[in-house]
Amino acid sequence: MKISGILFLVSSVFTKKLQFAPSGPFHEKCQAGSYPEKRVLWRPKSAEINLDLAPIERWSELAKTYSKELHAAVNDVVVLADKIDAKIVPFVREKLPELAETLPQNYVDEMSSLSQGAGLPFGDIVLFNIFYEAFSACTSVVAKNGSGGVHHARNMDFGLFLGFDFKNMTWSLTEALRPSLIHLDFLKNGELQFSSASFIGYVGIFTAVKKQKFSLTINERFNIDGGWVGILEWILGKHSANWLGFLTRDLFEKCDDFRCAQDLLKTAEMVSPVYFVLASGERPLGEIIVRDREDVSQTVKIGEESDPSKSSSWFLLQTNYDPSQEPPFFDDRRHPALKCISELSSENASGENFITKEALFDVLSTKPSLNMLTVYTSLIDIQEGSIESFVRECPFPCTPW
Repeated sequence: MKISGILFLVSSVFTKKLQFAPSGPFHEKCQAGSYPEKRVLWRPKSAEINLDLAPIERWSELAKTYSKELHAAVNDVVVLADKIDAKIVPFVREKLPELAETLPQNYVDEMSSLSQGAGLPFGDIVLFNIFYEAFSACTSVVAKNGSGGVHHARNMDFGLFLGFDFKNMTWSLTEALRPSLIHLDFLKNGELQFSSASFIGYVGIFTAVKKQKFSLTINERFNIDGGWVGILEWILGKHSANWLGFLTRDLFEKCDDFRCAQDLLKTAEMVSPVYFVLASGERPLGEIIVRDREDVSQTVKIGEESDPSKSSSWFLLQTNYDPSQEPPFFDDRRHPALKCISELSSENASGENFITKEALFDVLSTKPSLNMLTVYTSLIDIQEGSIESFVRECPFPCTPW
């Protein structure tokens, strides 16, 4: 999209948002009875990834089966990257041999498996995987469930400022990614290790659960020292940082408890700043880890706040702004979500607040938590080790983000 088009979109949206009170078209009453069909387009297909296979073989079958969806999503990323800067795609392709040498070999092999299976250039698969370091915008919630544990849920919003279609009022990349959503079960020795909600062609982790151990969702952190800075540093030779998706895959393959996951997410140097939203399957624990690329900026845990209407009391809520700061007026998904969590929660016999998964789905089905960028909603059951995912639609009028 041309810069002038982006500025027009931003200015028009900002103006409209200033005109509307919370009862306007971009805000609404908290949804009720949404689960499992309201504002849902479809449920994703499922596949298994056999970790006993060599990395070069793991994704071949999936790539062949879903070649059409993978081609469409990767092509859209390549086209949009080219629109951002015509030098990005040629540069990645030119630097690919030396770039691939610096990435973890197992993930290089897995991306090669996708490339060969789908008949796509290896460089485009690499670009598709690293592109996620820069353009997501999400909402994650961890909340007590009334049974001694927690629910974990998220909206994945993706494609901000990437090809807005004014005719159809949609984001191009968001539309391309919806058909590529897939539920993945990762197996070893024939047994389930962990599950994730992912996109066909992406080898990393953004939404995942390890049964009775922990769950994790990732939210982008908007920061001037952001993803593109880390990517450029990597290309120019600084290789001490971890790529987000590769780190989180490692975490689910190596960690068997909440503490191990905490430690890894707090100590690893990152290519991109990020919010890690982590929940425990052993106790009603949840934590938001606010990461700079090199250090932890802040942590927020369940139980730190006494006011039950606020995040870090009996629940956690994270969008794309630091918990210690107010969100900007043009992207305030936090306060409408807080309002709905408060309205839709319940109290048990001992006076403790909790929320059902159905009510949590209602929270994430209410505008502006649900918006034009929302690709999917996931509800995670840590005890069962399951993820329910739903490809979403936001009925017009709907906020662009």
